[in-house]
Amino acid sequence: MPPGFSTRSHSHPAEGIALILRGGGRVTIDGVDHPATIGRVIVTPANLVHVSHADPGKPTVTIWLHAPPASEARWVEPEGHETPGHAG
Repeated sequence: MPPGFSTRSHSHPAEGIALILRGGGRVTIDGVDHPATIGRVIVTPANLVHVSHADPGKPTVTIWLHAPPASEARWVEPEGHETPGHAG
C-alpha cells in the first residue's frame, strides 16, 4: 500500500491472514486496531468489517492469504462479485 493509504471498510466471507513484510501501519478489525509491524501475522476473521492503514513515509508490503480457495476472485474480477468496499 502507498504511504498513508487506507483501504475502504469492508468484509468478506473469507478468512484473511496477513504477513507484514515491509513498512507498517495497522489493521482495524471490528473497530479494534491491531499494529501491523514487520514480521507480524494478523488474522482477519470471515465476515468482520476491517480496514488496512499504511503508516505515512514509506510503502507497506503485505502478503494476504484468503480461505476458502478462490475467494480472492472478488479482487481480480470485481464486476462478477459483490464486494463491499472494493476500491475498483
